[in-house]
Amino acid sequence: MSRFVRIGAGVLLAGWCLTIADARPPESALRGLSEQDMATSGESGCQITFTHGNNTLIFMIGHDILMRGAQGLQTCSVTDQQFGDFGSPSAAVSCGGRSLRVRRTGRIVSQEESDSSESPATLTITQGHRRQTFRGVLGAAC
Repeated sequence: MSRFVRIGAGVLLAGWCLTIADARPPESALRGLSEQDMATSGESGCQITFTHGNNTLIFMIGHDILMRGAQGLQTCSVTDQQFGDFGSPSAAVSCGGRSLRVRRTGRIVSQEESDSSESPATLTITQGHRRQTFRGVLGAAC
């Protein structure tokens, strides 16, 4: 009987440990871009960024969108239309098997002297059945 109790407790403990391991939050789909990453684009012109905390997760310039995931730095092409619509409710950009959608969640603050603006926003990344949402700041500068 004592042996049965120990085996049962071991199975229960193993199951509990698996549950704890499964409860960890998923790894972030994106990592912060460095200044060096953002300098890799040969494009120039207006820029759009999505910043989460101190990390720039999305950088768009000209016809390039840059992001860093587990596989490293990814650069994809965007059209003028996608660039201009980024941040509007129905606009989405696809890059590296991910769908990116940004939604403004607050007032836009413009800085006329630097020809820039920013507003609170959420970034939703969908990849297959996995979805992550980040709260941050959507910025634009020309």
